[in-house]
Amino acid sequence: LLKAIERATRQEIAIMELPTRDEVTQTRIENFQKQLMNICESEDLSFFRNLFSQIEKNSELSELDLVSALLFMAQKEKPLQPVEEKFVEPRTHERSFDRDSRGRGRDRGDRNSRGDRSDRNSRGDRSDRGSRERSTDKPRGRGRPTDVELETYRLDVGRSHGVQVKNIVGAIANEADINSRFIGDIKLNDEYSTIELPKGMPEATLKHLESVYVCKRQLKIRKD
Repeated sequence: LLKAIERATRQEIAIMELPTRDEVTQTRIENFQKQLMNICESEDLSFFRNLFSQIEKNSELSELDLVSALLFMAQKEKPLQPVEEKFVEPRTHERSFDRDSRGRGRDRGDRNSRGDRSDRNSRGDRSDRGSRERSTDKPRGRGRPTDVELETYRLDVGRSHGVQVKNIVGAIANEADINSRFIGDIKLNDEYSTIELPKGMPEATLKHLESVYVCKRQLKIRKD
């Protein structure tokens, strides 16, 4: 790159050596000393002389210690001694390439494993959905009291509207304040469904259920 610049500018680039840490420190000390001399010549330091005498009198520190502390405070923002930095050997291209390759391999492996798990979960979900859909017409008699007489009602919502048994049970149980154990068999058809409810349902409750919506369909419940 340097040769290309030299050819373009038709000038030779001189090699410069960086100053050492000791050389930088000495230069900063000389500049700092000049600033002190300028302050002593141009500023009124009466207040600070009295303050220094008072601090020296009230403390057990020597004059040299006090001056050293003041010098430290004065150069704290820009230290006279540069911070010594440790040289860190850069990583080789080959090593970083190997690490990146391993990282990419792990990423691909993670993506593949996640994909496999996702496929298995998807197949499992489809299987579960299929088993649930096949069981929607099964009786819900488990745990139901045997001494409760039931009547069959028709609902204007069915499979084609995306309804499931759990949607109907939840709506009826919540809106009619009925324990789900007292809800009988539910059968899903394409355009409508049927449900068994306790005989003698209050007219006010049935009237309310007529206007309840399930899967964006009004139930319009009535005796079948």
